[in-house]
Amino acid sequence: GTLAELLGRHELRLQLTVAADDIQAPSAALSVLVRHCVVLQLEPLTHTETEALLGSVFGRVPNLPLLAEQLYRIARGSPRESLLLAQHLVDSGVISYRDGLWTLPSELRPGNLPASAGDALRARIAALTPLARRRAQLHALLGMRALRGAEYGLLAPDCTLAAVSGALLELLRSDISKSHGERYQLSHPPLAEALCGMLDPRERQALRRSVQMVFQN
Repeated sequence: GTLAELLGRHELRLQLTVAADDIQAPSAALSVLVRHCVVLQLEPLTHTETEALLGSVFGRVPNLPLLAEQLYRIARGSPRESLLLAQHLVDSGVISYRDGLWTLPSELRPGNLPASAGDALRARIAALTPLARRRAQLHALLGMRALRGAEYGLLAPDCTLAAVSGALLELLRSDISKSHGERYQLSHPPLAEALCGMLDPRERQALRRSVQMVFQN
């Protein structure tokens, strides 16, 4: 209401982005939004645009073109995957930050970069503590559903409140989860897929049944 009053009769245009996976199976709210929007499909970034994206994160520092070239080869112009791979290099210490400046490697060895963004996600998940990893996997079985703090505690009925809070904080710090006020959600659909994919099929089926029973009651 306040924004509309300030604008008066001036035209307001909003530019919104949404993952292609969400457009394929939109929620009720997204369906309403899409009906009132002009939908444009974004093309993959070029090599030059990938370098510009990484430059906006790390600055115009030495070895930026080399990093852009290697990440472009794997991510193929996907902004999300490019940033996931860059985050993997930060987490593993290949890219470092000191005295206000990022230091990029002068060369990337075969073991420095995963073969795909999916492998980078799995490495991030594997680095979690067992409690945080299992809580994230249980959340992933609910899809991209946002949970309140109290609901999140239902994923760990055998743990203390302090333990659950610690696991949730770990997931937020590692960018596995994100917060929307008092609600918590997994960061993006590919992450949910990776979390579920690391479960044994029988284990995944049993856990999905137990989670669904909890949230149906």
